[in-house]
Amino acid sequence: MLWLAGLLKPKVISEKIANFLRDAVETIIRIKIQKGIIRSDMLQLMMESKDKKGDNKELTVEDMAALTFTFFSAGYETSSTLMCFASHWIGRNEKVQNRLQDEIDRVLEDRANRRMKRSTTWNIWMLY
Repeated sequence: MLWLAGLLKPKVISEKIANFLRDAVETIIRIKIQKGIIRSDMLQLMMESKDKKGDNKELTVEDMAALTFTFFSAGYETSSTLMCFASHWIGRNEKVQNRLQDEIDRVLEDRANRRMKRSTTWNIWMLY
């Protein structure tokens, strides 16, 4: 079936968006290489698979941009559904609201006089 898609080349997104995604992925790859940034993310895994020798299937920037778009679009719906469900569940359950508020207060007390950071959420056990 992939041969048919290769033959017909259907347009799923506009050329402008495709170029933006390709340029963004290419820029991120270039910055990661220049600055030696290594993170545990999907783009890093794709870059590492590209660097492996002996593998005839090398991922191009276009491949990585397409996969990035797929991960983003597929993950968006599931993440938003989960956040809606969690918000609804917390909103309907006063006991959970109180436990969550107590946990947030505890973490913020530990971080008094310090700026809130993204990593602070890792210390809120109730969120897991």
